[in-house]
Amino acid sequence: MFPDLAGVLLLVSLLNGLDQPKPFPSVPSRKAWNRMPREAPALPVWARTLVVPQPKTTAGVLALDYLHRAKNPLGNALAAKVRWAVADQLKCDYACQYALADLERFAKPKEAKKFRSGTYTDDETLILKFARKLTKEGYRISDAEVAELLKRLGPDKLTALVHTVAFANFHDRILIGLGVSIPKDGSEPLPPVEIAYNPQTPATVTAPPRPGWITVQTIRTPVTYSSPEDWREVTFEELESALAQQKARAARVPLPDASRFANLPPPVKKQTDSIVWMTISAGYQPEMTMAWFAAFRSFQEEGRSDRVFTSSLFWIVTRANDCFY
Repeated sequence: MFPDLAGVLLLVSLLNGLDQPKPFPSVPSRKAWNRMPREAPALPVWARTLVVPQPKTTAGVLALDYLHRAKNPLGNALAAKVRWAVADQLKCDYACQYALADLERFAKPKEAKKFRSGTYTDDETLILKFARKLTKEGYRISDAEVAELLKRLGPDKLTALVHTVAFANFHDRILIGLGVSIPKDGSEPLPPVEIAYNPQTPATVTAPPRPGWITVQTIRTPVTYSSPEDWREVTFEELESALAQQKARAARVPLPDASRFANLPPPVKKQTDSIVWMTISAGYQPEMTMAWFAAFRSFQEEGRSDRVFTSSLFWIVTRANDCFY
């Protein structure tokens, strides 16, 4: 027997022989982390800006950002190319630089060099065209274009592509709205930041109080708003006709097999039974879908926005994009 091991065994036997050995002191996990010599990962400037009014939402968006950049079902290199196409279409330089940095991080050097020179494969050409078109003119995408992508990618990756384009549009508009730019000290672009984000943790900030409905009704604005001519109210008959046409359309993506919903949380599974886009989204890409809703619900919890206001804003964005939804 090794001498050192014999000594350890002797010490253990002596300790076990004590009547009531005194336990070693311990501290809670949070204090333990605080006592250790460690550095927290650097955060991008958009997160350091958004975290002041909405810390929980920031954590949710960081988790989403990590998923889309480091664990994307499309493949991280292809996802970076898609995100670059969206950022370039929206003229968001910050996101363009992050996408190109990820391309260098995840793609082979020759592949990254070809992409930077504007040399794309046939699949990439089709995918990037779709990403740009969905960003600016989604209503112009044809059934034939989606059918071609479905044939090349399959339903799982096609759904991941739509999620990637959607998140890139969402995130880029936050970046543009905040007016952030790459720091001049060269500290960014940063790699994806993996964080321990628990959507069930209560928010740490309190939303400002909202005025009561009676108070809102008494407010009068001096400016009269006149909607554009093509935004004027359509007749009920026209709405009924458009709705009938939408109901008669065939789905562009086949519905997932019921077995895919077996392990979904009950609330998500309930939505897949009643909302078609949730059926496809959660059926083919459950992790992307649930990560999105986790961040969205964090925003609802922290912001507590007025439902009438958010619904009105949703209508404006939907109408501006000419989206039938």
